[in-house]
Amino acid sequence: MSTVHATAEEQARTVRVRRLPQVPVEVGLGALLTVIVVMFTALNSSFWSASILQAVLRAAAVAGLVVVGETLLLILKQIDLSVGSVVSLSAIVGCQLVTHYHLPWQLAVLGALGVGMAVGAVNALLVVWARLPALIVTLGTLYATGGLSLVISGGLQISGLPEGLVGLGQSRLLGLPFAVYLLLAVVAVAHGVMNLTVFGKSAYAIGGNERAAVRAGVPVRRYVTCAFIASGGLAGLAGILLAGRVGVADPTQGQGLELTVITAAVVGGISLFGGAGTMLGAFLGAVFIQVVTIGLVLVGLDSTLQPVASGALLIVAVAVDTLRRRARRA
Repeated sequence: MSTVHATAEEQARTVRVRRLPQVPVEVGLGALLTVIVVMFTALNSSFWSASILQAVLRAAAVAGLVVVGETLLLILKQIDLSVGSVVSLSAIVGCQLVTHYHLPWQLAVLGALGVGMAVGAVNALLVVWARLPALIVTLGTLYATGGLSLVISGGLQISGLPEGLVGLGQSRLLGLPFAVYLLLAVVAVAHGVMNLTVFGKSAYAIGGNERAAVRAGVPVRRYVTCAFIASGGLAGLAGILLAGRVGVADPTQGQGLELTVITAAVVGGISLFGGAGTMLGAFLGAVFIQVVTIGLVLVGLDSTLQPVASGALLIVAVAVDTLRRRARRA
């Protein structure tokens, strides 16, 4: 008798859960972003100004490109910890091409893109074909590419960049940085790919249940390989844009960026367990992280405490992701 009552109670609880309003992550994050902006403006009125908005968008444009690539891998239940070092290495190589070898800046962009894709291909080779854990492989390439950046640059910044490359990172169109339009275009394309193509639907299937995807005939290895290469390429593009924006290439420019983009993706509703999330949510997550980072600076938070705040935000984001996963199971 007690078993019957227990079963009935569980069924009733399940019905109640299903009746709860399902608010899209993007809507909730947009509302939270509005609250955060209002709060920082109340604490420091200069937060709501054109210059601060420009700073947020410039930072989000570079980080957002890396977030798109990382999001694709997370949906596939993979991860890439090397993206921060790839940003640095791509910037160093690209800037060396124009300052040391005097090549056109357009080739520097292609060179940076190629370096990122090459590192992504190495990651894919070791993860997909050698069957090594992505966490360990990309941690190894993080250190390897970071070391290469120091070797190639001699541990020094590369300055004297041509106007074309600097303009790529600093130019504006209708008051907004060109990099912002580039990011919006990449997000739009990625969103369309993930929602309207066989690749996108297969990526969600692979992240949700890889064995079932293999049995259904999905070319899992090919798709994951493409994702790693795309992630590396976007990190390379972000690196050369960052160098153009600040006017120099620094071998430590992308240090720590990998944790920032993972936090942004998870805040934007991307599951660390694969198979869930949207590119639009990841984009909002990138904007949210930059708003919080710049807002904390403006309200006078000690710079030594900012990593603490970032770590706490990452823990909260993972906890929320875990709760969302449990709710989906219910």
